[in-house]
Amino acid sequence: MNFNKQFNKFYPILEEIAKRYARTTSVPYEEYESSLSEEFYLKYNDFDPKKRNNFNAFMRVVLTQRASRVANRAEGSFYDRITYLETPSNDIDSDEDDNDFEIASEWDLEEHVISNLEKKTDEDKLQLINALIRKTDSTTKRIVDEYLRSEYARPTAIGKALGIHHQTVIRKISRLSRNFDESKFGDIDAYLAR
Repeated sequence: MNFNKQFNKFYPILEEIAKRYARTTSVPYEEYESSLSEEFYLKYNDFDPKKRNNFNAFMRVVLTQRASRVANRAEGSFYDRITYLETPSNDIDSDEDDNDFEIASEWDLEEHVISNLEKKTDEDKLQLINALIRKTDSTTKRIVDEYLRSEYARPTAIGKALGIHHQTVIRKISRLSRNFDESKFGDIDAYLAR
């Protein structure tokens, strides 16, 4: 059997399987077509006319199994998660020029995110700090007060000022951060934004 002749003869069936699976899953038709063509090439020489007498039935089963594997592998879940900006067009000879799609240059993603982020005022931040240190020991309260006094406070400087080891300062601040509850205080990023 000549490969090119068999492939061209079987291609409509391959297309039918690819279209059927592309309709029922989120994986594009082209992915199926490519994978099924590769499978046809790989399995073409596996067909033994002495063992099997129907090449079409053999290839149909092989390609259907391959299409099922394509639908279930990682690409399937990838295509489930993506969102298309435009609906994909199956019409190859469309009159629209593909280069017409432009993104507005004046739109700034960073500015959009910052404007949508609810910023907390300094008063809100102080209220959060007071709520967090309300149930802590006196050492932690002194550490927080020292942090608030200095703009460039470091654990070592605070430790020296208070007469404690800098690792103690780090541990106390770490324990204090565990008191933050997002359900009570909101998103932490809102407090960190300037």
